[in-house]
Amino acid sequence: MNNGIFKNKILFISLHTIKNREKIDLDIYKSLKLDTNIDFAAASYKFKSSSSNIIYEKKFINDKDFKEANTIWFENFFQIKLIILNYDIIVLSNLKSSKFLTIFCKKMGKKVIIIDGRTHYDTDKNIPADLFLFKNNYAKKKYLIEHKNNKDLNSKSKVVGLPCTFVDESLILSKKQFYKKFKIKKKEKLVLFLPNGPQYFLKREYRILIKKIKDIMQKNNFKIIVKHHPTFSNKQKIERIKKIKGSNLFFKIKKYMCEDKYFLSAIKHSDIIITISSNSTQIVNYYKKPIYLIDRQRFLADINEEYNQFHLNKLNKKSDFYNKLLSKEKTLKIRKYSVCPYLKNNSNSYLVKTELIKDKADFKFYGLNINIEKLDNFIKKKKYIFKPSKKNSKQTNIISKLISPFNNMLAIKNIKREMTKYNMKYRFQINNYNKFYFVRIKLNLFFFMKKILDKLNLFLNEIRFT
Repeated sequence: MNNGIFKNKILFISLHTIKNREKIDLDIYKSLKLDTNIDFAAASYKFKSSSSNIIYEKKFINDKDFKEANTIWFENFFQIKLIILNYDIIVLSNLKSSKFLTIFCKKMGKKVIIIDGRTHYDTDKNIPADLFLFKNNYAKKKYLIEHKNNKDLNSKSKVVGLPCTFVDESLILSKKQFYKKFKIKKKEKLVLFLPNGPQYFLKREYRILIKKIKDIMQKNNFKIIVKHHPTFSNKQKIERIKKIKGSNLFFKIKKYMCEDKYFLSAIKHSDIIITISSNSTQIVNYYKKPIYLIDRQRFLADINEEYNQFHLNKLNKKSDFYNKLLSKEKTLKIRKYSVCPYLKNNSNSYLVKTELIKDKADFKFYGLNINIEKLDNFIKKKKYIFKPSKKNSKQTNIISKLISPFNNMLAIKNIKREMTKYNMKYRFQINNYNKFYFVRIKLNLFFFMKKILDKLNLFLNEIRFT
């Protein structure tokens, strides 16, 4: 363990990771380790029974980089709780799935710092952390709006930047390499499509919309490349969805799929990038390309629910609301995630509520909203062609800075600075870790019982299939 400017014992916990970007948290830890008295713990492949998120695969246990970091691998929540008892400050790298552990840490008198270290905007609610380090002003404003009754939250919240790149920039392919990889002919046009998470494929209206987009683009001689939402890497979620009738459209479009490692290449070389409603607009805009949102307002009506089907029908009948909103959008520019007046005033959809929070948080994107009925004409008239210009360059530079105000190396420096300031403010070295004696006994007992139950389940499964 290093002896740096921090006297307190600090533990960096990586509860889950990103497919093909598994060393993101490790890289943040390595940068912090240079100046801090910090250890690194990560959820092992055995943690899968405790988490629905993407966890580290077995191969990382023996990975050279994880070994050099002396990674403390844990199998379940009982084990990580036992480990936490030996530290003063706990650092978590994600606002999602961190509330449970944060509550335990606070009960044990620990201080908790949460780094908003992912590109998504999904969060737990009411996390009782002591310091929040957000990636940008959007993320901070959104979280403050969602917790407007927490008067102390603003003073605990800092914007430091995103401590990692959005995608692995070292893997970018040239246009020739990319076209060869995806078997794209020289004269073919390319569309990159970014659908929503797998649960939306269960909605009939969503599948119909996907098919319409697919048919229009193919009719206009576009090669379609699909980059799925990160949650498609969650095998448990996909297996559950496979069992539900009508979910097979996802599997039909798998042949067009773009892996994470080719995402930046796809952004760079696509003629047009489209989605329905997604935070992926931020990644596309960060790399200075526009994005087109197809039928977003209808999607927000949450069309799978009977109550909101009523609002969808009303929205279709009152098309003047919808068309008036879209008729103003004729050119590419930086836009807010606005919600049309009818849905804003009448819909109780969860999606409408979340988009209204984005609107208040001043979320923006560079692109255009398009009605599905007008998409074919839009493509035929080649309005999608993005021409480099001073105006376009200025717009893309502005949106890129809003999304990531600091590059990843500067973000690491900002995180170090804020952690140093926090440590100087709270010098609370805990000398007697044995005060958790009874907690240790209880957790050890639970951990031991869980191991026995896991072995028993494994034994029973072997009997069942022999």
